[in-house]
Amino acid sequence: MRNRLYCVTSAVKYVYSVAEHSFVVTRSAECPLWCGKIASAYADFELASANESNLLFHLQVEYGEIVPPVAPFQYVAQVPASDFVFELWRNADGDYVMMVALEGDAPCAVLYADQKFSQTKLVLAAGARNEDAIINNAIMLCYAFAGAYRETLLFHASVPHIGDTAFLFQGRSGTGKSTHSQLWLEHIPHTALLNDDNPVVRIAPDGQVQVWGTPWSGKTPCYRNVCCSLGGALRLQQAGENSISRLKNIEAFASLLASCSAMMWDKAMYAAICATVEKIVAQVPAYQLKCLPNREAAELSYHTLSRKNGA
Repeated sequence: MRNRLYCVTSAVKYVYSVAEHSFVVTRSAECPLWCGKIASAYADFELASANESNLLFHLQVEYGEIVPPVAPFQYVAQVPASDFVFELWRNADGDYVMMVALEGDAPCAVLYADQKFSQTKLVLAAGARNEDAIINNAIMLCYAFAGAYRETLLFHASVPHIGDTAFLFQGRSGTGKSTHSQLWLEHIPHTALLNDDNPVVRIAPDGQVQVWGTPWSGKTPCYRNVCCSLGGALRLQQAGENSISRLKNIEAFASLLASCSAMMWDKAMYAAICATVEKIVAQVPAYQLKCLPNREAAELSYHTLSRKNGA
């Protein structure tokens, strides 16, 4: 299904919803947006329209000159995102400027954002390589940082689900999150994949903890606009034998926080993220799985998690 477009002055507007949070991407008429696989990643999340008084954020995309920030903006940090590096600058009011570059290259884009990332603008250099990927990463960052203020967290995790209950598989890159999900798909009946890299965990209006599919799923094309209840979190660690243990609340808090997309130096955002993680920990059991990449590890984690969910 094609994106539904409608013109506003000389701009074209795209409307999406992820985890029931709507956002708008507006591009200038001469600036193309989406092609190939990235367009298909967003197809299941598009809307015909949205209540623009309650948007999570609005991102304006246009071509222009890439101007480095100057005082009163001060350098804060670098944030890696896929093949890109976002160099962050901030002023005393909390507004951000992010210089975007491919690793080792000169900046090819700049992202401007207010304190809560509700109003943002991405300026692309004419002829910049990988424009779709730059826009995609900018949208993902805006969603993560704006969502933090609405009890909505973007996680680095793989998420299988059985029916309407999903499980968050966490770990450092290369630990085997996707491998463990694949073992569930192969050996645990009725398992399906919800997301393989960047799911969203949200506190719903009724207080329940939900996990949602997103347009961001790493190298695995799994872009599902589906909601499940979060039945458990599992931090994986490679080991010579399989064992699983329940994490204490403080350990679970640290484990979940480590997998969140966040800017820890932003005190307001960090406080909001911590408050949301506390609510997750209060409802969702968390475990550490030391494991081999085998069927027995999948069965061990499944039986432990399913017991906690009445299976």
